[in-house]
Amino acid sequence: MSATSGCPAVAVRILPIAQTIAIQSLVVNVQPYPWHIAPPLTELATLSEAEWERRLPASALRRIKPAMERRNAQGNLNAQANIKQ
Repeated sequence: MSATSGCPAVAVRILPIAQTIAIQSLVVNVQPYPWHIAPPLTELATLSEAEWERRLPASALRRIKPAMERRNAQGNLNAQANIKQ
């Protein structure tokens, strides 16, 4: 979800603490949920409020609201379509 949920790439380059957090952990409790890893933009663009609640029960990604996530995903889909033209 990071591609549509904010600016983690910028944060990792700027914030020293983000560089240490970005390192992949072997601790099972801090592994991302499988559906957080590269979800299809088409899926994010149509994510319902109920599905949002189910997928993000206790996630920092909740700072972005479902409507904003859908908007960002749709914007990325539109940009991809324009590149292909």
